[in-house]
Amino acid sequence: MKKVRVKPSKFSSAIAGVIGIIFVIFGITQISVMGIFGVVWTLGATGVTGYHLYNLFSSKGAGVYEIDIHEQQEDFDAKLRKLDKLYQDGIISKEEYEIKKAEILNSKW
Repeated sequence: MKKVRVKPSKFSSAIAGVIGIIFVIFGITQISVMGIFGVVWTLGATGVTGYHLYNLFSSKGAGVYEIDIHEQQEDFDAKLRKLDKLYQDGIISKEEYEIKKAEILNSKW
């Protein structure tokens, strides 16, 4: 099982970063008029902008959440068909064919 981080795309982070910078500038210029709301606005806009700029410029990015991905394994039937093809084409011997066939049949499926 593999964990994959889900994060915004670089393009959406660039757009959000530009809009966020505009919101931060607006908040800074309006703090004296808007009082405590202006401070909260500016801090919130700075946090969101920082998150998106980090995602944009870092190679790892800022994941919103993680998901588990189950790597798809080859199904039982496909393994036997490939093995049979190898034997029919003369690539493996009868002994190798029988050994591998037994392994496949004894594996969890």
